Amino acid sequence: MTHLESVSGVMFAVHSVHENFRLEGARAGDPAPATIVATNVYLRTAGGWRMIVHHASPAPGALPPPTAEDSAPKILH
Repeated sequence: MTHLESVSGVMFAVHSVHENFRLEGARAGDPAPATIVATNVYLRTAGGWRMIVHHASPAPGALPPPTAEDSAPKILH
């Protein structure tokens, strides 16, 4: 895990994490590790902490440099 943000109270906890994954045995020149952003929500119950929500998705990558096509007017309809 490379980054953790958390908010908690008496009955809940929310953790947002960034995790980097690299395939075992990766060598120089292999693709960069994949960064995943995950959010987990926990609820305290009589039986202990329970995860009630989980979401994970790839982290957004860097934007490519703008091109001449990017500056052209856009028409929605």
